[in-house]
Amino acid sequence: PTPTPTPTPAARQPFLGQPVALPGMIEAENFDFGGEGVAYHDTTPGNQGGAYRTSESVDIQAYANSSNGYHVGYVAVGEWLEFTVSASAQTICRVELSVASKYDSRRVHLELNGQNVTGPIGFNNTGGWFNFTTVATPNTVTLEQGTSVLRFVADLGNINLDWIRFS
Repeated sequence: PTPTPTPTPAARQPFLGQPVALPGMIEAENFDFGGEGVAYHDTTPGNQGGAYRTSESVDIQAYANSSNGYHVGYVAVGEWLEFTVSASAQTICRVELSVASKYDSRRVHLELNGQNVTGPIGFNNTGGWFNFTTVATPNTVTLEQGTSVLRFVADLGNINLDWIRFS
């Protein structure tokens, strides 16, 4: 019999058809197309939040006070999201994230092209799952000119993420 070919992984594609221009804001729910293990890693099947991109297994919730009406919720330890981004020139940026959690000692980090560029970004209980607060990275991040892949990683879970801003 003829061997069955090994399926190739889905190709990464920017959600909005082109990379997110940085400096600027990245909406967490607008992670790249490509599916589990390519554009994101989510430890639970399906979209537990039931909103926005319902065919993806990333948990997206509708909430009027999120920056555009949605955010990524139920983020567990080890989960990640990727975004194709671009910079028109090398730029040193301050990076901020809009996060919420009911727990203390939460920790995340950001990677560019596979390299941790922020170190740990820690924050404590924000007063509730929908009480978003802005936290800044402990250092600036250098964006190289051209297209890159940004990865948000939850080092400690029980986090909601609304956006990531490079300024």
